[in-house]
Amino acid sequence: MSHPISDQNITLDKAVVVIVSAYAALQLLFFFVNLPTTPLYVLPVSLVPAFFLIHICSGQQIEYERFSLLLVLSVVLIFAATFSRQPYPDAYDHTKYLLLYFFYFMGVNGHLDNSFRVLRQARFLLYALPIILLSFYLFVLGGSGNFGGSVAFLANRNNLSGLIIAIVLTISVINPGHRLVYLLLPVLILVGTLGGVLALAIALITAYGLRPRYLIAAVAFVSLIGYAALTLDWSFAVRINNAFIILATMWELNFLDALNTMTFSDAAGLVSNASDTSIFFRLKQWLEIVIVMASNWGQLIYGFGFSASEVLTTSQKLPHNDWLRVLFEGGVFSLATFGLLTLVALRDLYRYDLQSFIVGLGLFVFMLSDNLIDNFLLSFLLFYSLGLARQAVHRRPSSTEKLEKTESSADSEATA
Repeated sequence: MSHPISDQNITLDKAVVVIVSAYAALQLLFFFVNLPTTPLYVLPVSLVPAFFLIHICSGQQIEYERFSLLLVLSVVLIFAATFSRQPYPDAYDHTKYLLLYFFYFMGVNGHLDNSFRVLRQARFLLYALPIILLSFYLFVLGGSGNFGGSVAFLANRNNLSGLIIAIVLTISVINPGHRLVYLLLPVLILVGTLGGVLALAIALITAYGLRPRYLIAAVAFVSLIGYAALTLDWSFAVRINNAFIILATMWELNFLDALNTMTFSDAAGLVSNASDTSIFFRLKQWLEIVIVMASNWGQLIYGFGFSASEVLTTSQKLPHNDWLRVLFEGGVFSLATFGLLTLVALRDLYRYDLQSFIVGLGLFVFMLSDNLIDNFLLSFLLFYSLGLARQAVHRRPSSTEKLEKTESSADSEATA
């Protein structure tokens, strides 16, 4: 006998896990058989109608938490007001950016009490996926970072590192007090992501700097890991060496002039590993973006559009700096909402769990040197987890409520 859908034990968490796990599985499948990923674009967007549909069918009430609701409404209004005024708009990329705020809203409306049980059923996503990706990276490709497929989250070592950090954040938020954060540095060093290593080191020292008695231990731990990486000649040590050589040469030639006149071939000629000039690539593109913005400051009110970085720069790629991208492509109002969400989310994470705060801060610092919000799987895990953390913090009983509960229990015992 069939039961109506409203009688089924359907929760937002289960639907989210099914859709996101399916997306991750299909991404891997499409990579191995080298199929175009265009058919997968519908899955991330489907989470938004699925969110409302599940709430309607299950009879659950949407908790219109004021901040998350105002944030979603603000970014939708900004999109409506600016999209037609942008010279290089891109509806698909802009939609991916808007989804970040919906993911956060979904997290605020998630069910944290049973989330860990539900997410534990998706071990593929939370536990198996990092192991599969790391194994594939280290043993199949030899850690070269030169992926031949078209899958977004396997595009390079930075996306791989960011994805692993985001998975750890999800685990940490759902199960606070997790010590996985201390395993992240050696894992990122094995992958060879300089930006990820520096971001997590900065986050560790910042977090424990807020608690001075732990600061020395944090600095010692980071220093030990860094020394081991250099001594054992792990792959990201090459990136540090190349960066120093390129920056020193540019400094001798007058930094800004050299950055403006040097070509990618010039930079490659300075180092032994010509394929690793990432520091020059980033600085060169950032300067080009700043020059474009400086030539038309007024356009920053609306933004240049979410394809501007790829159209108006020499490299014709995303700028490897999400903060700069949100300002340049989305405009000052987009940067304001993104910055507000970041500050509120980090405050909530710090109040909730120090380990989660370290991982979350590491991701936002990492965004200064890479394109992370363009990666659906990573951005979903990040912003959904931030929403869960906000829900958890605001559902914790206050000191007054705790006192009242204690007094009520004492009165009950006395009466008994």
